Amino acid sequence: MKKLSFILLFSILFSQVSFNGNTETRIGESRTGFYYNETLINTHLQYGDFNNWLQFEFSDPPELGRSLNGLRKLRLEYNRGDLAINLGDLYEIWGRGIVLNSIDDQPLDRDTGIRGISINYNAHPFEMQFITGRSTFVQSTIYAPGFNNRFHNYSTSYNLYGIDLNYTLGNH
Repeated sequence: MKKLSFILLFSILFSQVSFNGNTETRIGESRTGFYYNETLINTHLQYGDFNNWLQFEFSDPPELGRSLNGLRKLRLEYNRGDLAINLGDLYEIWGRGIVLNSIDDQPLDRDTGIRGISINYNAHPFEMQFITGRSTFVQSTIYAPGFNNRFHNYSTSYNLYGIDLNYTLGNH
């Protein structure tokens, strides 16, 4: 009876938890003998109104950029009704990408994401999103000293503060 009670209690407690993940591995060798090995592991955990995303990278050496073995990206999300709060690595597009366009394109080694907080409030017809955080953008460029197409030679950091307000008129 104790075993059945334990199984029933365990099933009830963890029935609302959802966990999934995926893995992406890239291995290759160039004609010049450059060998690379990259593995990305994404994990998603959901419990009630909370979501969690973690991305791990194991690369030594990567195809492009710096080697990393460990946690690469993380985000904690809270969604309840009209309110959504995201904390961690944020990727947003505002104004079709002209106002704000933060992306993570791992094969191109281009990450313009923001580490910070985003607060969304959506009570029709009014919508509001506030975002703040810090971003460090790195790339390889021929316009900076020490160019190498496999390693970064340019870096810039900035703080971002933004608010996006929308009010819908009529039945649109």
